[in-house]
Amino acid sequence: MNLTYIWLTLTLLFGILNPLQAQQVRLVDTSMLYYVSNPYILKDNNGDLSFEQAFKELEKFKQSENPIAAVGVNKAPVWIYFKMINKSPNRKWAMWIEPPAYQELEVCIKRTADSTDILPISANKSNGLTLQFELSQNDSATVFIRIRSTHTLKVPVRIGTLQKLYEHNIRYNLTRGVLQGLLIALMLYNLFIYFSIQDKAYLYFTLHTFFTLLFYLTWMGYYHNSFLDLLNEHMAILLSISIIFSILFTISFLKLNSTNKKLSRIGFSLIVMNIGIILISILGNPILAYIIFQTSMYLVFLFWLTSGIYSVKKGFKPGKYYLTAFGVLLLSGTLYNLFDNGWLFTGYESAIGLQIGTCLQSLILSFALADKLNSSKQETMLLQKQVLAQASRFSQRLISSSDTERGHIAGKLNRTVNDSLVNMKNEILLYQKRHPNSHTSELNQLSAYLSDTITDINDITLSLRPYQIEMFGLTKSIYFLIREADNTPDRKMDVKIENIDGCLSFEQEINVYRIVQELLNNMIKHSSAVYCKVHISIIEHSIEVVYKDNGIGFKLNQSESGFGLKNLQERVNLLRGSIQFFSIVNQGTTAIIKIPVQNIKLS
Repeated sequence: MNLTYIWLTLTLLFGILNPLQAQQVRLVDTSMLYYVSNPYILKDNNGDLSFEQAFKELEKFKQSENPIAAVGVNKAPVWIYFKMINKSPNRKWAMWIEPPAYQELEVCIKRTADSTDILPISANKSNGLTLQFELSQNDSATVFIRIRSTHTLKVPVRIGTLQKLYEHNIRYNLTRGVLQGLLIALMLYNLFIYFSIQDKAYLYFTLHTFFTLLFYLTWMGYYHNSFLDLLNEHMAILLSISIIFSILFTISFLKLNSTNKKLSRIGFSLIVMNIGIILISILGNPILAYIIFQTSMYLVFLFWLTSGIYSVKKGFKPGKYYLTAFGVLLLSGTLYNLFDNGWLFTGYESAIGLQIGTCLQSLILSFALADKLNSSKQETMLLQKQVLAQASRFSQRLISSSDTERGHIAGKLNRTVNDSLVNMKNEILLYQKRHPNSHTSELNQLSAYLSDTITDINDITLSLRPYQIEMFGLTKSIYFLIREADNTPDRKMDVKIENIDGCLSFEQEINVYRIVQELLNNMIKHSSAVYCKVHISIIEHSIEVVYKDNGIGFKLNQSESGFGLKNLQERVNLLRGSIQFFSIVNQGTTAIIKIPVQNIKLS
């Protein structure tokens, strides 16, 4: 333990007595990449310093306190210099100045051995620069880099053989390509979902992903045209637009307009602030806009975090995914901001880390949106089931009420109209007995009319309320029904009915009777059939009704009202059964109805 304290004390004293020194890059092994650490920095506030002047004013350069040359957001060009020495027999080396894109980039290498200069290399609006140079064994050189950017300026530099740099860059660009391809795939997926269901949350997320992807492509300098070069100058515009759509997505996805109007108003205030940042950049001050954006991002992070926590507390299931997704983005963004300003050591992994964070966010949010879509479908299906159940219950009550009302009407016809007609007929008979020679033919004709009317009313009464079921049972009542329908000598009836009495309650037997009655009525009125088959049997605890005719048939996708299919379906539903129709035009119709015998209760 004492040795540990002594070692720490010596380390601190050494750090105090020895100010930070730039590490001279020693090129020894061709299989390695070398980082430039703690270079010297000079801000060219007037922007008029030349390479010759920079070499003569080395005393004005200040050593970077960070391993990487990171000077934050700076309008003026920045000069960086460091020294290197070749301890390897290999003469050919290469230098790579990593992205992101710069507005101006120039490099000059001055060899110490022969005091000759390598001509300055310029690369405007570049996604990095690879520069080849030669340096003899034991020779040293001084490297000057002049660079300008309208956003956070940091200059990571690596040195190695050209082959080693290419190998590194292949992994670098392959990783970025995979991440950007993933973002494009997620963007297209959510855009397709938006067009399918018209939910604005998917549109906002797609636009957020699009402008984030456009920012990466512009920031890394992969594509060059006048428009993208202009965006590279005004990077805060792309970032602010992306943030605006992320806020709109948050408000829509978490339903803040209805659940928390205060958070919703805060979100819209942040949108207004980002619109102000865009205007500042457009009006000609992109650096100030970028500085304000960096500060405002912490307010946006707080908004994301607060909204996610609120939704989780309220029990909104997708809120957990949202909180996780923006938590990942917040972490990667915060770390990159520390990298960006040189507060943590950086390499290409830091920028890749930011893209990985964005991809993870997009993946998690896409999963959350998919989960939300699935939940919405389940809610819709549940609502549809409830609506169908309500409609079925209403239909069942309507049918039951109709049957009850038919019974009342039948009873009134029997008790009032039919009784009155019978009394009238009896009065006519009494009058004829008292006056046998008075209006005999007229009275006979009137008596016959009354008899026919009484018969018709009895038929109507039986049709309205099949009382014969109570007297003879369901099986014989269906036989009577079929016999009445078989009143055409040209029609052949194939009837086979097992005894189904006692299998159902009286109300259910009435429904079975009405189903057969409806099938026969449609056969008589519409089918023009000369053959009809009605088989009723009990199969595996179910009553099966098979109806078949050779009539004109119908198209199943046409209106169902002509064949009374809706009424049949509702009565079958009332019995918790199933019905299947098979029909071909001019070839007849078949209906198969199955009614469970056990546990059938009317609603």
